[in-house]
Amino acid sequence: MLGVGLVIVALFVIYYTYLLMKWKYPKINGVPVQLPPGSMGLPVIGETIQLLIPSYNSIDIHPFIRKRIQRYGPIFRTNLVGRPIIVSADPEVNKYIFSQEGHLVEMWYLDSFAKLFAFEGESKVTAIGRVHRYLRGITLNHFGGENLREKMLPQIEATVSSNLCKWSTQGAVEVKTAISRMIFNFTAKVAFGYDVENSKAEKIESLPNFIQSLMSFPLNIPGTTFHKCMKDKEKMSNMVRQIMKERFNSPDKRPGDFLDQAINDMASEKFLTEDFIAELAFGILFAAFESVSTTLTLALKFLSENPLVLEELTAENEAVLRKRENPDSQLTWEEYKTMTFTQSVVNETLRLMNIPPGLLRKALKDINVKGYTIPAGWTIMLVTPIVHLNPETYKDPLEFNPWRWKSFMPFGGGTRQCAGAEFSKLYMAAFLHVLVTKYRWSKVKGGRITRSPILLFPDGVHIKLTSKLYGIVRVQLILLMWTIGLLVVALAVIYYTHLIRQWRNPWIDGVLPPGSMGWPLIGETLQFIIPGRSLDIHPFVKKRMQKYGPIFKTSLLGKPTIISTDNEVNRYILQHEGTLVELWYLDSFAKFFALEGENRVSAIGEVHRYTRSIALKHFGVESLRESLLPKIENMINTNLAKWATQGPVDVKQAIAVMVFDFTAKEIVFGYDAENSKEKLSENYTRIADGFLSLPLKIPGTLFHKCMQDHKKMTKILKDTLIERVNDPSKRRGDFLDQAIDDLETKKFLTVDFIPQLIFGILFASYESISSTLTLAIKFLSENPQVVEKLTAEHETILKKRENPNSSLAWEEYRSLTFTQMVVNETLRISNPPPGIIRRALKDFQVKGYTIPSGWTVLLATPAVQLNPETFKDPLTFDPCRWKDLDQVTISKNFIPFGGGTRHCAGAEFSKLIMSTFLHVLVTKYRFTKVKGGYVSRNPVISFGDGIHIKEESSKKLSRMWTIGLAVVALVVVYYTHLIFKWRSSKIEGVLPPGSMGWPLIGETLQFIIPGKSLDLHPFVKKRMQKYGPIFKTSLVGRPIIVSTDYEMNKYILQHEGTLVELWYLDSFAKFFALEGETRVNAIGIVHKYLRSITLNHFGVESLKSSLLPKIEDMLHANLANWATQGPVDVKQVISVMVFNFTANKIFGYDAENSKEKLSENYTKILNSFISLPLNIPGTSFHKCMKDREKMLKMLKDTLMERLSDPSKRRGDFLDQAIDDMKTEKFLTEDFIPQLMFGILFASFESMSTTLTLTFKFLSENPRVVEELRVEHEAIVKKRENPNSRLTWEEYRSMTFTQMVVNETLRISNIPPGLFRKALKDFQFKGYTVPAGWTVMLVTPATQLNPETFKDPVTFNPWRWQDLDQVTISKNFMPFGGGTRQCAGAEYSKLVLSTFLHILVTKYSFTKVKGGDVSRTPIISFGDGIHIKFTARA
Repeated sequence: MLGVGLVIVALFVIYYTYLLMKWKYPKINGVPVQLPPGSMGLPVIGETIQLLIPSYNSIDIHPFIRKRIQRYGPIFRTNLVGRPIIVSADPEVNKYIFSQEGHLVEMWYLDSFAKLFAFEGESKVTAIGRVHRYLRGITLNHFGGENLREKMLPQIEATVSSNLCKWSTQGAVEVKTAISRMIFNFTAKVAFGYDVENSKAEKIESLPNFIQSLMSFPLNIPGTTFHKCMKDKEKMSNMVRQIMKERFNSPDKRPGDFLDQAINDMASEKFLTEDFIAELAFGILFAAFESVSTTLTLALKFLSENPLVLEELTAENEAVLRKRENPDSQLTWEEYKTMTFTQSVVNETLRLMNIPPGLLRKALKDINVKGYTIPAGWTIMLVTPIVHLNPETYKDPLEFNPWRWKSFMPFGGGTRQCAGAEFSKLYMAAFLHVLVTKYRWSKVKGGRITRSPILLFPDGVHIKLTSKLYGIVRVQLILLMWTIGLLVVALAVIYYTHLIRQWRNPWIDGVLPPGSMGWPLIGETLQFIIPGRSLDIHPFVKKRMQKYGPIFKTSLLGKPTIISTDNEVNRYILQHEGTLVELWYLDSFAKFFALEGENRVSAIGEVHRYTRSIALKHFGVESLRESLLPKIENMINTNLAKWATQGPVDVKQAIAVMVFDFTAKEIVFGYDAENSKEKLSENYTRIADGFLSLPLKIPGTLFHKCMQDHKKMTKILKDTLIERVNDPSKRRGDFLDQAIDDLETKKFLTVDFIPQLIFGILFASYESISSTLTLAIKFLSENPQVVEKLTAEHETILKKRENPNSSLAWEEYRSLTFTQMVVNETLRISNPPPGIIRRALKDFQVKGYTIPSGWTVLLATPAVQLNPETFKDPLTFDPCRWKDLDQVTISKNFIPFGGGTRHCAGAEFSKLIMSTFLHVLVTKYRFTKVKGGYVSRNPVISFGDGIHIKEESSKKLSRMWTIGLAVVALVVVYYTHLIFKWRSSKIEGVLPPGSMGWPLIGETLQFIIPGKSLDLHPFVKKRMQKYGPIFKTSLVGRPIIVSTDYEMNKYILQHEGTLVELWYLDSFAKFFALEGETRVNAIGIVHKYLRSITLNHFGVESLKSSLLPKIEDMLHANLANWATQGPVDVKQVISVMVFNFTANKIFGYDAENSKEKLSENYTKILNSFISLPLNIPGTSFHKCMKDREKMLKMLKDTLMERLSDPSKRRGDFLDQAIDDMKTEKFLTEDFIPQLMFGILFASFESMSTTLTLTFKFLSENPRVVEELRVEHEAIVKKRENPNSRLTWEEYRSMTFTQMVVNETLRISNIPPGLFRKALKDFQFKGYTVPAGWTVMLVTPATQLNPETFKDPVTFNPWRWQDLDQVTISKNFMPFGGGTRQCAGAEYSKLVLSTFLHILVTKYSFTKVKGGDVSRTPIISFGDGIHIKFTARA
C-alpha cells in the first residue's frame, strides 16, 4: 500500500510539474510566443527561496536580480510566490509600462497583500482601482499641500521632539523599531484619533513588523508569519470599528480627520462600509510607517559613517535657528523649503534605499516589448532601483554622496505615484532638523544591511542620544528579527519531502554503468526533452558520453534505462534479440495499441512479425517495382505542380501531408483526402507531438489530447473496416483487405485491433520520410554544388530516354548513384528518432557492466552515424564521402532503418519516395529557400519555424506569354492610334531637333531597352551625338524636351515655380491620385509638407541625436546574419534591410513578426515604375496597382489602429502626420497612407542600389578597400573603448569614405534624370519649350562628363581630392537640385558611410558571382551580385 501511495503521489507531482513547464512555452491564440529568457525554478515555489536569500551588507540591487540581469539581460522571466513574473530592469520598458497603466497593465499586489485587504475574487481588479483612486484623493486632502503647511508641520515637530527627548533618557535605542512605532502612533492619531497612550483598546504592538510578512506565502495557518500578521490586522480593524462606533454615537465630538471624511463619504461611495473603512485605515498606516522609518534609519547609518555630511547638515539647520528671533520657536514651512542640503540628504538616502525590489503591475493583455511577449495575466516587476543605481547617471552609485542629486522615482511611477510623498519627505526633514540641532548622537552598534529582497537591518542600528542641554542617559533596546525562520521552515519542508519520496536504487547483482537516475520518478526526462540546437547528437547523450563514457544509466519517462553509444555493444544486443532483449515501445505507444499486461511481450512479437510480413507485401521491392513507382511519381508531380502555383510553402508540413495521404489512399485503406471531411494528417501531427510525453491520460495533458485524436482516428478506421466487411464490393485489394482476409487465421486480428494496426503502419511512414526530405531540402538550399551535380545526373537520365516525358523506370531509379549518396547522407545526419529501443529479458553483462532484467536499453545509433572517426566532419553535408566508404564500414556504422531482426520493412519504400521526389524536383523545378531552416532535436528532429521554399516551373512558357501580351498590346495601341490620332501641337517658335517616334508610345520602347554599362543610357547618348545636348522625344505618352546641357539645367532649376513645376510620371501620379485640376497645387503642398516632416525625422538633428546608434545596430545585426549564411545577393538583402528599417521608423513595421513581407511588394512595384499607365488586367501597371492597393490597405489599417488606440503611438512619422491632420486639410485617412507609401518608395531603391554598386566597385578595387580599412581602423584606435558606438564627429571625419560614397553616387545616377513640367512657353538657346511639355534634366550627363571627370566611368575615389567646391556644386547633383533637393540626402549618406565602417572593421568579403550592370533606364543588376561575408577575428 505504501508503494501504491508513493506512486499516486509521484504521478500528481509529475502532472503538476508538467502544468508548470507549460509556462515556459505559453501559446497566444494557439501560436507559441517568445518569452524573455530566464528560469521558472522549482514547481510551485519557483525561485522564491533564491529571492529570500539575503544579500549582506550591501545596498546594491538584490543579487537575485543582479545575477539574472548579467545572465539573461535587463528583461527576464521567473516565478515568485506561485506567480509567473516578467522582471524588467530596462528604463525604456519601465517607462513604457508606466505610461500604459489602465490600458495594458494594472496595479497588482502579492497575494499576501491582497488577502490583507480582502481584494480577492472577481472584483479584485476593480476594487484595487476604486480604492486607489479614492485613497489618493483622501490622502492628498489630509496629508498633502495646505494641510501639511498649516496644520501638520507643528504636530510633526512636536512628536519628533517628544520622542527624541524620551530616547535620550534611555540607553542605546534601536532606531528602526523606535522610529516605526513613533510614525505609526502619529499617523494613527492624526488619521483616526487613535491615542496609543490614552486608549483603552488593546494596544497594537506588532503592526510595524508587517513589512516582513509582505513577501511571505499567504498561508493563514497558526504558527506562520502570515497568520500572526492577520491576527494583528484583526486587532487593528476592531480598534478602528470601536472608534467609528464612538463617532457615530457622538457626532459633536468628531474632529474632522481622515476617518471623519471616510464616514461622511459613506453616503456617496457605496464601497465604503464599516468593514471596508477599517481595511482602509489599516492600509494608510501600512503605507506610512515603513518607508519613512526605513529611510530615516538608513540616513542615521549613513550620517554616522560620514561625519562631513553630518557636519554640513548640522551647520545648515543651526543656521536656520540663528536666523530666528526666538531660537526655540517651531520650524516653519518657509524654513523647511530653504533646507537645500537637508533635502539632498533625504534624496540621496531615498535613492540608495529602494525598500522593495521593484514595483508590481499585472498585464491586462499580451504586450510586445523589445521582441518579447508579456502574456496577459502575468505579473510585471519593474526594477526601479536600477535607475537610481545607474553609474552613467550617478558616478560611484553605491556611495552616499548628498552633494549630487538627480531625478529618480522613490515613490513609484505612472499614475500610481505615492500621494504621501511630500508628507514623508517633510517628516524626514523635520526629524533630522530636531536631531542635529538639539542632540549629539553616535552609533553604538549595528548598521549591517540585508536585502531579502526588501531592505532590512538584521542587527538594527543602535544609537545613543545625548541632549545638548541635559546630558546622557543610556538604556538598552530589544531587537526582534525572524526572517531567517521562514527560510529554515522552507528548507525543512523540502528536506522531509525528499525523505518521503526518496529515490531508491534497485539491488543489482553486478556493476551498473555509471550515470545519474535524476529526480524521483521523472528521472532525467526534463533534460532529455530540452531541445538540442543543432543536428549533432542530442546534448543529453553527448554530455553524458563525455562524463560517463559510451555506456551509462539514466531514468526516462519513469523507466530505468541503459543508454549505449558503443557500436560493438549495439551490434551484440541487436544480434541477441529474442534471447537477451525484446522489442520495446514507450508506454505512450503501448497504450495506443493496448499492448499492456502479462501478454505484452508475446503480443508485440506476434504483431511485429505479422506487420513485417504484410508491409513487405505492400511496401516491398516487388510491389514498388510492379505498381507503386508510377503512382509515387504521379503523386509527387501533382504536389510539386500545386506548390509551384502558391507562395512559399512550409515543406515539412506539405511533404508530411503528401506522404500521409498517398500511403493512406494507395496502400493502406483507400482514404481520399480531397473528398474527406476529416483531415487525418492534422491528427497525426498532434499525435506525433504527444508521442514522447508522459502517459498520463488526465485532461489538459499533451498525452490526453493525443489519445483523443487517436480515438478519433481509430473510429474512422474501424468504420471503414466494418463497411468493407459488410460490402465486399468496396474492397480494393489493399493492406486493409488483406487484414480482413487474415481475420480467420490470425486470432489477434479483431475488428478492434485491425484499426490499431493500420494506425501503426501510417504512424511509421508519416514522420520519418517527411523529416528526412525536409532536411534534404535544407541541405540542398545551402549546397548549390550538390544541386548542380544532382541535376546533371537526372538530366542525363532524361536525355537517354526515347520520350523525355515518360515515367521514371525501376532501372533508372537503381542507376541514380549520386542521388543514393544524397539520400544516404541525409539519413545519416538526420537520425529522426533518438535511437533504437529494446528491453532486457534477463540480466546480462557487456564490457564489465550488468544490464538488469526489465530495464530499457536505448541504442543511440546517431552516435555511430555521427562518429568523426568514421565520418570526417560528421555534421557537414557531403554526399561525395560515400564514394570512399566500403560496404563493411557502411553496414557497421549506418543503420537508419534499425537493426537486427527488426530492420524496417518500409526502408526501400522510403528511399524510393525520396529519390523520386528529388528526380522530379531537379528536372522540372527551381526552388529557393525563403525563410526558416532552424533545426533542433527534442529529442526527435524538429524544424522550429519550418523551412519555407518558393518553387518556379523551369519551363519557359512565361516568356511566350509575355511576348503574346506584347503583341496584343501593340495591336491595341495601333488601333487606339487610329481612333485618337496623333496630334502635333502648334508651337510658336523652334522646337529642339529630335523624333517623336510612334504615335502615343513615342520612343518608349527604345528608352527601356537596357544599356549594358554604367555609362549614359544609349537612348540619351545616341541622340546627343545625333541632335546635340538638347532634343525632343515622346515617352510613355508625353512630349518631352531632354536636356544634357548644364547651363539649361541650371536655368530651369533656378526658375522652378515661375517657368516650371515639379512633375511625376503618370504612373507615379496615379499612385498618389494627384490628377485633375488640383494636381499642380496638390503636388506643391504635398512636397512642402513632405520635405518638412522628412527633415524632422530623417534630418541632421534627428540623425545626430537618435538615429545614428539605431542605424549602427541595424547594420551590425544584418551583417552578422549574412556572415552566418552562404553567399548572399546583396541587392536583395540590402533592399530588405533598408526597407524594414525605414518602415519601422515611419510606422513601426515589424518585419520579423509581420505576415506580410512588404519589401517584396515594393520590389514588384518598382519594376513597373516606368511602365505605361494602363490599368488593364495582365499589364505590368495593373499588377503594380494591385500590390499598391494591398500596401495602402495595410498602411491604412495601421493608421486606423493608432487613431482608435492612442496607447499604440510611438512618436514616429505616422504619429506626427496624425497630429497634423487638424492643421493640414489634405491629410486625410486616405491620403496619409499615400504619403507613407511615397516616403518608403523614395528610400527603398536608391540606398540599396548605391550600396550594391559599392560592393561591385570595392570587389574590383582592393586598393580602395585597403585605404578604407586604414581610415576606419584609425578611428577605432582613437577610442577609449574600441567597442563603443560610432559618433557623429567620427562620421564627419571620414574623408576618404565620403570620397568613396561620392564617387559611387556620381557613377550610379540611379534615376535617368529630374523631371519638370513647363508652366508656359519659354525660350533657351534658340529653342522653344512649350507650355505643358515635360522637361527631363539629364543630370547623369553632367556627372559623367569627361571634360570634368577624366575617365568618367572608372571608379576612382581619389579624384575628389583635386576637385574644388565650385566644380562639385556645378557638376554633382546626386540628390536633385533647385528647391527640390532630396530631404533624405544626409540620411542616405550616413547609412552608406556607417555600413562601410562596420564592413571594413569587422568583416572580410568576397564576390562569388554576378556583377553585370545595366540601365533600363534605371540601374539594375542582372543576376545580382553575390557576396560571401566572413567575420574578422
